Amino acid sequence: MQRTFRVEGMSCTACAASVESILLSLKGVAAARVNLNEATVWIDYKPDQVTLAEMKEALEKVGYSLHEDLLLNLEEEEQHFRLLQSRLRNRVVIAFVFAVPVFVLSMFFHHRHEWYLWQAVLTLPVLWAGWNMIVPGFRRLIAGHSTMDSLVALGTTAAYIFSLSQMVLAKMGMLAGRGIHLYFESAAIIIAFVLLGKYFEERARRNTNRSLKQLMGLQVKRVIRVGLMQDEEVDIQSVRVGDLLRVPPGSKVPLDGCITEGTTYIDESMITGESMPVFRQPGDKVVGGTLNQSGSLVIRVEKTGADTLLAGIIRQVREAQASKAPVQRLADRIASVFVPVVIVIALLSFIAWIIFDPDHNIYRAFNALFAVLVISCPCALGLATPTAIAVAMGQLAQKGILIKNAESLERMTQLDAIAIDKTGTLTRGTPQVNSVFSLTPLDSQTWQAIVAIESRSEHPLARAIVACKPSRLVDIAVEDYQYTAGMGVSATVGNQRYLIGNELYIR
Repeated sequence: MQRTFRVEGMSCTACAASVESILLSLKGVAAARVNLNEATVWIDYKPDQVTLAEMKEALEKVGYSLHEDLLLNLEEEEQHFRLLQSRLRNRVVIAFVFAVPVFVLSMFFHHRHEWYLWQAVLTLPVLWAGWNMIVPGFRRLIAGHSTMDSLVALGTTAAYIFSLSQMVLAKMGMLAGRGIHLYFESAAIIIAFVLLGKYFEERARRNTNRSLKQLMGLQVKRVIRVGLMQDEEVDIQSVRVGDLLRVPPGSKVPLDGCITEGTTYIDESMITGESMPVFRQPGDKVVGGTLNQSGSLVIRVEKTGADTLLAGIIRQVREAQASKAPVQRLADRIASVFVPVVIVIALLSFIAWIIFDPDHNIYRAFNALFAVLVISCPCALGLATPTAIAVAMGQLAQKGILIKNAESLERMTQLDAIAIDKTGTLTRGTPQVNSVFSLTPLDSQTWQAIVAIESRSEHPLARAIVACKPSRLVDIAVEDYQYTAGMGVSATVGNQRYLIGNELYIR
């Protein structure tokens, strides 16, 4: 079974590698691919060997949470994003409100011992603001799946504990004649700025997936269901297979189904790429997300929710974004060992300063340890490639081009020939009048009558004729206008009867 789940708690490419590693360690999981920008994971697993509960439990042990709902609905996705952004923004505000005073006290009043306690106390709310980063960081470090959060957690916690111990020892008189070094401001400022970076990173991820959200925006939220006595407007989530839905002209077809009543022209360009609307009548299939241009329809629902074609397109785009190009897999391998290597280097730096420093100054050693832990960050290495791939695939999906996987996108650089269908791809996507052929010359009065009649039609060819011959239509009276679906229109202008349509209609 192959499914895509939403994952919360990931902040860097090391987190993505950690989630994949944990899932792949479970018996029954054949493959797992994380889409960091979408915060989702695609899993190929055998339900008879591993359950969803077991996968959730394995991830929760190291601070990640697995959710079944993919938030395919744009409104739900936006609401979820706003909630996460609001929580993170509140933590950023709290962190800076308390971190700035700690920084001021440390920089300008460091010689005033009576302010040391205030630094320790004011740093506690900052640690609380970063608690959702510190605790998972340690849990992942203990489990052997260290991430960027592990580096920050180690560095800031070590700084706070070291500073607190120095303050206590100085109070007890055990540091007489020796200077006291506090790092409360370092722990506070670093947590505040890391949280701020996470806030902007979340906003960037949202912008990265804007094209995918536009696809999700094609989904209808409210529909008109045909009842025994009268029609009723209901939420699309309550619609079931077999229900009859009314689709007014100018609205989107809500779900995949079959027309039972009415004729119309439907713009299916989001599915086929063809700019010309297609004539549909009872018995024809319609696809959710396409646009009903003219007539009123009644359709019988055949597919709902994740089974619709539009939901399938969104799912394919997400799975394609989750796939990894060869260069991305290389970056992930480097990032997966980056954090442990940084921790080892930090410890070696500390030991080296203790051994080779002539004064054997523990404070300088701690400065080196702290600097290596906090400054090192593998995010830029791991986020650049998946972000670029997500943006590219999202933009292509918006233009109706679906990429099977990231490897295919990368291999496009080696192409020497491209085959492209013409309509809506190499053309403007809208019909235009290039030339006029007539058995007899058309005078200005005839053109004005044609334009006046066609201005009442919503057909793309009618719009092209109107755009080709703009005319003042105020004084032109159009009478007895009749529209025949799939054929053409007829009307009377002055004392002349006009027929405009296909060859069969004219005959």
